[in-house]
Amino acid sequence: RIARAGVELGGDNPRALALLVLVVVAVLFMLQNGLGAIVVVGVVTLPLLLSLRAAPEACAGLLLMGVSLGGILNPAGWTLYLELLGIPRRQVIGFALPFFGAALLVGLTFVLREFPGRTGSSGPRFSPRWITVPHPASRLSAFRRLARTIESLFHSDPTGARPILVLTPLLPILLVVVAGIAEVPALLASLVVAVALHSGRRRIDLVVASVLEGVAGVLPVIAVLIGLGMLLQSLALPVSPSDQPTFHQAPAALVGQGGLPVPGASALIRHVDLPIPRAAEQPRVAAVTRVLEPLAKRFVPTGPWMYVVVFALLAPLALFRGPLDSSGMGSGLAAAMVGTGGIGAPLVMGIVGAVGQVHGVSDPTNPQTIWAAVHLRVPAMRILAKTLPYSLAIALLGLVLSAVVFRGHFR
Repeated sequence: RIARAGVELGGDNPRALALLVLVVVAVLFMLQNGLGAIVVVGVVTLPLLLSLRAAPEACAGLLLMGVSLGGILNPAGWTLYLELLGIPRRQVIGFALPFFGAALLVGLTFVLREFPGRTGSSGPRFSPRWITVPHPASRLSAFRRLARTIESLFHSDPTGARPILVLTPLLPILLVVVAGIAEVPALLASLVVAVALHSGRRRIDLVVASVLEGVAGVLPVIAVLIGLGMLLQSLALPVSPSDQPTFHQAPAALVGQGGLPVPGASALIRHVDLPIPRAAEQPRVAAVTRVLEPLAKRFVPTGPWMYVVVFALLAPLALFRGPLDSSGMGSGLAAAMVGTGGIGAPLVMGIVGAVGQVHGVSDPTNPQTIWAAVHLRVPAMRILAKTLPYSLAIALLGLVLSAVVFRGHFR
């Protein structure tokens, strides 16, 4: 029924509905992030987009592009810029706003190329066959016509399903965005409401089948998250951890010949509070940052043209958790580039933000990409092949914009 409603809402212009979905998803993810929120939005938008007769990988790409577009203006995603790179919030906003506009233009191009145009249908724009809408020429008042329409939403078919059930996927979005409820309780509350509205005898069987299907859909994502957690922890290991136990040399008066303690030394150590100096604290420098510093000093470009060309060519290194992935090794590389002094921190922010779109939209190891691929039953590599040209275009525009806006930070 969601698919049928999508066809009827889209009318004869599926591209208009696809563009509307892109904008709505982007706005939603300006306020929130995380896989749970993506699942909540995806279960509504993906069937709607599939009803427009677009390829499944294009539908997944539109969802992922909307999520990444919203992330550009999401303050929660600015932590790397504000804390690690020490960039003022004013400069972050000055880059994020025009970058969002440039990325939105690429998203519009994606919709125009990947979704079908006008179908030539002469049917009404919104006339769902499963809702009774009295004709305006009838003798009923406007209030009675509205009451009849609302009443038809609760009429059940022979299977026990009611038309109002088609709106239940919107309930978790409202609970998360408007009421501020966490994703899991919002999904559970929506499930309870859907079960209560279903009048069929086998609704418990439907719940069990839905739970099993949902578990099968998220198991690959859980496996990837476990592996990514291990990877991120390993990348954050310090060169000289300060929390390791330090052994101090015993006072010379307690050591006899051959390095053996003198008689009674153990008791003296136990009962006498000897002032043992603490070892000097050493900075917790991530090992990956220490390794990448020489590489960054040699290859970081210091001119605007080379800045754009080099990092546009290196943008695919953000895929498959590569060295430009800001959620892993890329954060260490960003700190190393700032430490070289060749380019300023705002230019490093431009690199991270622009190349991060390649990772967010096209990376097949992303949890959201894996979930969309499993949900639509398409290989994640097909989503990569469909979206990569557009995410690279977004990265190129972001690098050009960064070189222009922060041209005074080249050294």
